[in-house]
Amino acid sequence: MTFGACVVNRVQNSYPAQLQAYLGDGYQVVNFGVSGATLLGKGDRPYTLTDEYARPQAFNPDIVLIMPGTNDSKPRNIQFVDDFAADGKALVESYKSLGSHPRVILLTPVKCCNPMVYDIDSAAVMDSLAGDLQ
Repeated sequence: MTFGACVVNRVQNSYPAQLQAYLGDGYQVVNFGVSGATLLGKGDRPYTLTDEYARPQAFNPDIVLIMPGTNDSKPRNIQFVDDFAADGKALVESYKSLGSHPRVILLTPVKCCNPMVYDIDSAAVMDSLAGDLQ
C-alpha cells in the first residue's frame, strides 16, 4: 500500500510522497514498507524477516507509522488471526525500543484497491484486523 499499488505516478502520489509533501521540509519521510509483507509472524511473508525491518534501527526515526493488516487478510494468512494482536504488540515494542525511542503510531488498515488480484479480503481487514489493532 505504501509503495503505491494501483496509484498513478506513485513517485509523486504514493502515501510516503504525499505525507512528505504534507509535512514539509522539517521532516524526512522514509518508506520501510515491504510489498506483500504481513504483520503475522506465521504469515506467508513476515515483515520481521525482511531486510527492511532492520533498516529503521540505523535510521533512528523520531516517529514510526505502522499500517498493518491488509496482507494478513489473505486466505493463507487469516488462519493465524489469533496471533495478530500479540504480533502487532511485539512489532510496536521492537520500534519503541530503538535508540531514538520513537513515537509509534498505528494506522488503520486500508481497503485494497484491487482485492481480486491480490487475494485480499477487505472485509476482514476492516472488521476483524482493524478491531484487533485498537
